[in-house]
Amino acid sequence: MFASTIKTYMSALCILLLSVTGLNAQTEVVATLDSVVETGDPFVLQLHLPDVLGVVPEDVDFSPWDSIFPAENILSQTAWEHTSRGYDKAVTLITFDGDSAVQLPPLTIALKGGGQALTNPLQLTILPTPSPDDLRDMADIKDIRREPFSWKALLYAYRDWLILLVGVLALALIVYLLFRQKYRSDAALSRSVQLPSHDYARRRLEALAKRQLWQQGQLKSYYAELTHIVREYLEKRYQIPALESVSDEIVRQLHATDFPASLMSDLQRLLSEADLAKFAQSAPPDSYHAEAMRTAEQIVAQTIESQVIQPNPAS
Repeated sequence: MFASTIKTYMSALCILLLSVTGLNAQTEVVATLDSVVETGDPFVLQLHLPDVLGVVPEDVDFSPWDSIFPAENILSQTAWEHTSRGYDKAVTLITFDGDSAVQLPPLTIALKGGGQALTNPLQLTILPTPSPDDLRDMADIKDIRREPFSWKALLYAYRDWLILLVGVLALALIVYLLFRQKYRSDAALSRSVQLPSHDYARRRLEALAKRQLWQQGQLKSYYAELTHIVREYLEKRYQIPALESVSDEIVRQLHATDFPASLMSDLQRLLSEADLAKFAQSAPPDSYHAEAMRTAEQIVAQTIESQVIQPNPAS
């Protein structure tokens, strides 16, 4: 009887050990994301590892996705968060290759203490961002429906002409007022445009700082205006299309100029943090908001173009 009881306990213990070993060997991380995304629109990959005894996830190997999501397309990723359900991690991605359907292979996650886990494969459809100028969906033009001639309709048309005349006069008045306002704005702007590019940028940075946008929680507006000032300055100073280029293109273009190498990493971080704030709804650290303004001021101050001042001809 005693020997039979011992044998039963030993069998149960072996089954338990085999179960734990099997769970560790077959651990799978559940990966989920939106199956359809648009180019240039950031989206989030969710990773979930069920709570298995002794299994702790560490680094994620994104190399199987290099052809679709190179390192610069991985905008951010959170640390593994341990909850009652297991471990969770969020990775923010972006892609610029549109109009394609891709099969994403499993990713490998290293486990603490050795071993690894795999995610499930994913199907992703990437659509190009729709253009507002796309005329393919417009309805066909309908033919004009002509009414039969009528004297009553002709007399009624004179009233329409009167209404039209009043409308034209009102429109002319509005155009005049707008033109006068624009003339005053252009006159004020012309005085600023004559300033050297670094003085113009410096004054705009001072005006932005006085508005205290980030102190009021308006981070998206703050980083949008700050990087616009920096981009506009770089475009005028180094003759590159900075206002029309993405952040990575600006950095590549500046490598071909005399832009100081010592400022390159600060510029890259400023552009990267601003992109996150504007597009990914991911706010930079609170300590960086003031540093971002200092970085912009430093870029302008250390890249002032030397000017040769020509004396005025004698009158």
